[in-house]
Formats: sequence, structure tokens, C-alpha cells
Amino acid sequence: MFKSLIQAQEHTNRKFWQGLVSLVLPIIVWFYWLVTKQQSVLVWSTNQCGSATLLFGVGLFISFILFHGRSRFWWTIILFFVAQWVGQTVLTRWAVGEFDFFNLYSGWIIYSSLFALGWLLGWCLQRFRLGVYFFLLVMGLVGLYALREEVKFSTDSFLLNVLPSIIGPAWCLYAFELWRKFNFTSTPFLARFWGRLLLSVLFIGLLLSGVVRYYYRDIEAQLVDYEQQTSSNEQLEKKKDGQMANKKNMGLGIKNQRSNNPNPIFCAYIPLTIPNTDIPNPLYMVSYHFNRFDTSTETFERDTLFNYADEFVPSPNQFAFFQTYTDSSVLKTFDNLKATQVIETDVYSVQLSNETYVAPGTAFSVQPFPVDRRFKSQFTSAYKAKSRVSLLNSAYWVYNSKDPMLQDFQEQRFAVLREVKGYNTIPSDFMA
Repeated sequence: MFKSLIQAQEHTNRKFWQGLVSLVLPIIVWFYWLVTKQQSVLVWSTNQCGSATLLFGVGLFISFILFHGRSRFWWTIILFFVAQWVGQTVLTRWAVGEFDFFNLYSGWIIYSSLFALGWLLGWCLQRFRLGVYFFLLVMGLVGLYALREEVKFSTDSFLLNVLPSIIGPAWCLYAFELWRKFNFTSTPFLARFWGRLLLSVLFIGLLLSGVVRYYYRDIEAQLVDYEQQTSSNEQLEKKKDGQMANKKNMGLGIKNQRSNNPNPIFCAYIPLTIPNTDIPNPLYMVSYHFNRFDTSTETFERDTLFNYADEFVPSPNQFAFFQTYTDSSVLKTFDNLKATQVIETDVYSVQLSNETYVAPGTAFSVQPFPVDRRFKSQFTSAYKAKSRVSLLNSAYWVYNSKDPMLQDFQEQRFAVLREVKGYNTIPSDFMA
């Protein structure tokens, strides 16, 4: 009798620890992958995706531990609703402004719901088998829905996106059934249990190899398409997620005509007009400054060691919504520039990577903000950019217009430029 009790306790303890490693941790990792794939749909930053995964994982971990014992479902639900009510009451009394209350309350609802979702899944893993089936099915469909919104079908996108949405639920389901039925009192249980799991990974790898072999012709077509794009869009590069970014160098024979880029990369609202008119004053959108020429490769490149560098290249996805990041040190070269003013530009990404920052030069501030729900299908992300610009550096077509008001503006610009008599006032190390 005592031997059977010891074996039962041993089975329970081993099953608990193996469940944490083989089920809980993989599900948390997979959940993070799903959240990042839904990033543009959820309008979340990278940090918010990490926080959401953390709350989900904490709920799953605590629930898996509690329901491994004799904890009852209903009293935990009651405690959760009590904690939810207390949290909402505290937020209602603590938040002072209307916007503060909305942000805090919505964040509380979202994160507490993710915690509850993890909690519910932990209970299902220990007590309710069909709940696990339903959860894995929903997560797989969510992954496929993200592909429908963001990824065009190709060999690379299939391998990197479609397969995890199918293989993830399949492997978790196999691991769950194996964990649920496995006899952990047998010896050696580790070799038998993990041997089966590793064999399933091997099977998935063989399946993936077969898919790659089957779509070999599509891979060739993808490479040909990429070669054509790189030859016709030499200033742009396509990232793995299908979004566009500026290259960090530029060749002499660059071809970046509008005919080679028929689809918009981003849209920008620049609140700047020609003085004393309502005519928009267009500005060049800048990402990198190519102030060095490499004679060996015949390419213009960035000189990061330049003493007068005024590049501002943050990654907008690294900041939370409405968080402002400013670097005013890039404005040190503006002491002697003429006709300057600070403007704020709204940039909406269509195909532009959320890691890429473009703004009128010289930019010094970025503030991401969510895209209005009415325009989510058109734009993937957005941010505000502050720049200190010169009115003398408008886009080229302003100086080729026959409009009388634009011609007056041209003459004023020419008059300012004629005041420059030489380069004597420019530091020698700048000209070196």
C-alpha cells in the first residue's frame, strides 16, 4: 500500500515538472509569436507585446501550479472577480484626468483579461481536456488570420508563417496527450518521454523539408522576383516580413523612379506652406545621410564618425504609444542656417518597416501613436516627427513653377543664397 502511494506521489511530481517544461514554456513562446504577428492588428508596440505575453505566462504558470493540487475552480474565479473589482475601484479613484483614466482602465482590462486567459488555460491543462483542444484550435486560426492581413503568399512566408500556425497546435496537442497519458513511474521515464517528443520534432522537420522540396519552383521564382526588385528599386530593400526600408548605402547608377515604385511606401502630412500663401511647401523626407564616398565600391555611405553628423535614426517600434524620444544634439549644426523653423510631421506607414524612421531633415524627435481604426487596412503604423527645417530647402519642383507667388518665393530664396560669398566661415574639419 505504502509503495503504491509513494509511486503515485512520484508520478504526480514528475508529471508536474515535465508539464512545465514540455507544455507551459512552449505555449508561452508560441503565444508571444502569435502576439507579434498580430502587432499591426492590435496596434501594439514591441514592448506591449512582451508585457502581454508576460501577463499571460504568469497566469498560466500560477494556474498550472494551483490546479495541480486540490484547488477548486469556482473559488479561484470568485477571487479573480474580487481582484478585478478592487483594481477598477482603485483606478477610478486614483486617475485624475479623463485620458489618464481611459488609458489606465483599458490597460487594466486588457492585461487582466490576458492573465485570466492564461489562468483558464492552466486549468484546462490540468482538469479539462476539451478546453485545451479548443484553445489550440483558436490560436492556430489566429495565426492564419494574421497571415491573411499581413503576408503575401510565397515560399518564404509559407515556411516562416504558415507552418508555425499549423505545426504549433499539432505539436502542443501531441505533447499534451503524451503528457496526460504517460506513466512517469516507469524507468527510465525521461528517455522515453523526451525521446517521443524529439521524434515528433524530427517528424516535423522531415515534413518541413518535404514542403520546401515541393515548393522548390516557387523558391526559384521568389529569387528571380527579388533580383528584379533590387535592380529596379536600388534605394529600397524588402525585409523578411514584406515591408520596405531604405538601404544604408547608394550606388552611382541608382534607379528609384516613381514608375519603378508604383505602390506608396508611406504617407506624410507636413503642415508647412509657402510664406503668405496657402500653397504647400514640400520637403524631402530623410532617413540616412550619405556623407562618405567609398571609392573601392563606388557607393555613397554613412560616415558615423563625422564630427558634424546630424542623423537621427530611432526605431519607432521601440517606444510605447505617445512616448516621446528626443535627441537635440543633432541640431548643433543649425547655428548659421537661414530661415529655419520647427515643424511636426505625421508619418503613416503603408509598406514602410516599423523599424525605419523617415522625416524632414533635420529631425530630432519621434512619438509613435496608434492608427485610427477606420484606416487600419491602409496603414500599419504611425508616428509624429519633429524637425528643424530650412525654408530654403524645399523640394525641387517649387523652383520650376511658373506660379507668380512661387516665383516670388524663388527670388527671395535666391537673394538669401547670393549673400554667401565663400566657404571661409565653415570649419576646416567639416570640409576635410
